[in-house]
Amino acid sequence: MAALVSDGGWVAARAAEVVQLRDQFDHALRAAGFSPWPSRANFVLLPVRDGAATATALAGRGVHVRPFAALGGIGDGVRITVPPAEARARVLAALREVMREVMP
Repeated sequence: MAALVSDGGWVAARAAEVVQLRDQFDHALRAAGFSPWPSRANFVLLPVRDGAATATALAGRGVHVRPFAALGGIGDGVRITVPPAEARARVLAALREVMREVMP
């Protein structure tokens, strides 16, 4: 609360940074052949065939996501918090590996 009240500039800068990272992550996911849903948050929702299996397989690779089952109009998906730039390649590599296993 103190940061919101006394350091609005810092808060605005962090929000802008998250927006930039999210847009870069979205672009990287699309370039890798994934189809994330549009997002205005600090996470993306990625439709997958089996959310639970995808989350478990990713966790085994050190990437923790939140699985969702049977979302209306989407089906299963995983919620991926936007990773810092230095972790993006690791997250994408794990996603590629898992998709080959879970969604052959």
